[in-house]
Amino acid sequence: MSSMYTRPELTKADLKAFQVAKYVVLNPEREDVLKALKAAEKSSTKNRLSPQDALTAFDQFTDQNLATVFAGNFYCESHWRYPEQGTVLQLVRLTDSLTGLICDRQQLAPGQKSTPPLPMRAEGLLSGKSPLKNLNRALTYFWPYLSDAALDDLHNQCSLYVMGTVVPARNEALANQQELIAKRRTSLAELYRDVKPEFTTEFTQQCQTIANDLQQQGKDCIAWNDLKKQYPTISSRHQAQLLAILDNNKASVEALSQAEYQTDFDVRLTTWRGEMRLFDVPQLVLQLRNIPVHRRFMQKGQRHLELSSDIKNHARKSPHPATENTIGWLRIHIDDGNKLCFVDEVQSDAMELALEYSRDQRYTEAAQEFMQECSSWNLHAFATVYQWAGNIGYRAAIHSRESAKTIEHMTRSERKWTSCYSPIIKKFALQKQAIDQYPAEIFIGK
Repeated sequence: MSSMYTRPELTKADLKAFQVAKYVVLNPEREDVLKALKAAEKSSTKNRLSPQDALTAFDQFTDQNLATVFAGNFYCESHWRYPEQGTVLQLVRLTDSLTGLICDRQQLAPGQKSTPPLPMRAEGLLSGKSPLKNLNRALTYFWPYLSDAALDDLHNQCSLYVMGTVVPARNEALANQQELIAKRRTSLAELYRDVKPEFTTEFTQQCQTIANDLQQQGKDCIAWNDLKKQYPTISSRHQAQLLAILDNNKASVEALSQAEYQTDFDVRLTTWRGEMRLFDVPQLVLQLRNIPVHRRFMQKGQRHLELSSDIKNHARKSPHPATENTIGWLRIHIDDGNKLCFVDEVQSDAMELALEYSRDQRYTEAAQEFMQECSSWNLHAFATVYQWAGNIGYRAAIHSRESAKTIEHMTRSERKWTSCYSPIIKKFALQKQAIDQYPAEIFIGK
């Protein structure tokens, strides 16, 4: 089914300002081709694209499962004095489940021939020597219509292609490169055991834990006074949210299971094969992002703008597993033998940089505001791991001080331990246990 999804933060005026082509649609159907021609060729009489040629291109793209198809070849004669316009239409496969249509009027100078808006590569858009450049060209057209999940999927596929093209020798066959890319993609799916981690807030996860406890006890609700006694941490941190779901001063299992908490954070997944791993196997990286906080800071005073810009620039240059909107990340070792999702690192470059800025009186207010808005990032990140671990039949775990000290480059900072690790251990009531193959006791959830 075709989709004209637009980002909720964009107004109609915004969309019009950002619109590059006259007609763009995701997962187009046959009737969308005709709509595209009508929209693009309104009031145009020269170099029109015939509906038959456009539909033939669509059928070819669909029936042969091609990576891309282009229609609208025309030429501006070199002896003409003025530029000439003509209709071009391109269908492109963005991901395995997402296709796109671009239809536009292209202007050519004398002596020029029409060209596809995006690269015409038979092996796929995110291929060749410049997959990131190709991706950015595609996003020029499609990003206002793509959800965050779709954008993440595109970036992940681009990363997988880059990872696949760096390793082979220059003269290695394209088929072998494609095979390696497929393996990389499969590796990412295998790391989350075919059950993709979905963002979960600390509040939502804690409510789910209470609901599970009640079900195991054969109860369908819990009185507010009992909830405060048995779960003092969540009842004090989220009293307002819990009071909102009470019915006759009781919280039911159903209400607790469906409890949600609005937040600006979201999750992005990638992999890590670099240093500082407790075990020499690939790890899943769960990045917690906060795009809205940067948007707000960009619209505030000069100090807020400078702080946000520097945090983003630092992330772009960093070798760490982060994007410019990443607040922090967890590196996770998937331990099948002990059925653990073990958090091997909790780290936030953004919060560390904000802390540095807070010591400068010029930026103290902006930096403290940033840290306050993002202070719970590690709890939401671990809640996501905790919930996902339960979904695959595993338990969430994290370093103890003793196990962390066995890793040479692991932080020895008391402040980092207190701000990043200790709140997780306390808020999720993790218990210390000795597990085979681990260098010291670690903390594990239920």
